[in-house]
Amino acid sequence: LINGAKIVQKEASKNARQLNKSGKATGNLAERVEISDVKNDEIDVYVDQQGPAYYGKMLEEGTSKMPPYPWMFPAFLATQRPVQQEMAHTFARRLVMFR
Repeated sequence: LINGAKIVQKEASKNARQLNKSGKATGNLAERVEISDVKNDEIDVYVDQQGPAYYGKMLEEGTSKMPPYPWMFPAFLATQRPVQQEMAHTFARRLVMFR
């Protein structure tokens, strides 16, 4: 799960960097894409909505005064196959260790 989450994290960070059309990218959002701990066999790739990159959700979904600029969901879509492959390879490597 962690290896798969790292792939999504990298893609989401790349997408966040491309959002700034003014040419003055601060990297603030891109640097704050985080990975949760594994709990109940689940993991999250997210941006803390209380921290300095609180606006990540507003960019993703838009507001009443701003259209959406999706960056996280496209990262999820773009990385589905690589995440599945990484998880399968990791699982296969672990199985070989038990032979």
